[in-house]
Amino acid sequence: MKKLFIVIAAALFVVGSVLPAVAQDKAEYSLYGSARMWTGWESANEDTANRPGAALPGAVAKGWHAPGHGPQSDGDLVWTLQGTTQYGFRAKWGNIGGHIQMRESVGAGPGDYGATLALAYGTWNFGAGTLVIGRDFTPYFMALSSFCGPGASDCIGFGYGSPYGYRMDQAKLIMGGFQIALIKPGRGGDAPALDTDSTLPKIEARYSFNLGPAALSIAGGYNTSSHEFVNAAGALTDADITSWILGAGAKFNFGPLYFNLGAQYGENIGNAPWLTHLTIKNYNSAHDADAEFLAFLGNVGFRVTDAMKLEAGVFWQQGEQDLAVTNTETMMTYYIQGTFSPAKNVFIIPEIAMIDYGDFESGNHETDWGKLFYIGVKWQINF
Repeated sequence: MKKLFIVIAAALFVVGSVLPAVAQDKAEYSLYGSARMWTGWESANEDTANRPGAALPGAVAKGWHAPGHGPQSDGDLVWTLQGTTQYGFRAKWGNIGGHIQMRESVGAGPGDYGATLALAYGTWNFGAGTLVIGRDFTPYFMALSSFCGPGASDCIGFGYGSPYGYRMDQAKLIMGGFQIALIKPGRGGDAPALDTDSTLPKIEARYSFNLGPAALSIAGGYNTSSHEFVNAAGALTDADITSWILGAGAKFNFGPLYFNLGAQYGENIGNAPWLTHLTIKNYNSAHDADAEFLAFLGNVGFRVTDAMKLEAGVFWQQGEQDLAVTNTETMMTYYIQGTFSPAKNVFIIPEIAMIDYGDFESGNHETDWGKLFYIGVKWQINF
């Protein structure tokens, strides 16, 4: 009995010694959420009926064809929960961390919503740098504008001319202002493929640094894939699609005044993909033709107070492809925006914009793809 008592006492002593150490080594968790809505009015002129697709990117309004009466303009009210509405949690345990984020997705019926996995990654800070494993924003990402766009996505101008490589599955290394990632390869094509293969992951890198009042970034990416398909003549054909992109951005701050500039150039960026709302963005297998991409942006802003900011800017982007004739598509976007924060974590962002989808040029023939005008407000409460 005495021996049993000694064993129990020794066990309690060991547990009592270990528990404080364990308690000090526990993980820290934080939950968060963000409710976001977009309300506004859109007006699309009749020429937008000529632009391919059932809808304009992010928009509800689009011109339409009335049999026997020609193209018609369209105006519509938008009143909807945003796809960027999100909730998630972050974890921290010493030099190990993690982040899970879910975002809203529309369900089968009115008022029926689901959720999609937006972010899911773990981090290891090993001193000289950080290793990121999982789904995260890729290195080809620069926040150079506050432009929301119709439907108000992340309000960073993605798709209109801001560099963006999506949230992708990747292994990423971050060392100071430099980061490089091996990413799940893109296998997009312009024809239904019987078989697609990749031998390399998509590769992206970015380097950011400061130079006086300027915060500068340069970035790039490379992707390749092989596709096999039956062509129009009925022959089994294969194509190797190579995509690449280069981008640069500059952010200048002079007290309350700031302005930002950006530029991009690449080929077959829709196959990789890197985001643009142009329709000319994919390799054309029938003509073995690459799609060239070029984009510029510029904006200026003024921070009136800590709770109020004004910004105006312009985007220009162009796609070009040599088929039987040269096809060219040019898209321009102009906007004025205000950001107001009447209380902590509450944001009201009114925006007025006009998107000119330009003239689609095919050889000597031009087709006006019309314009979209809208006035809207993004509402956001973080909690």
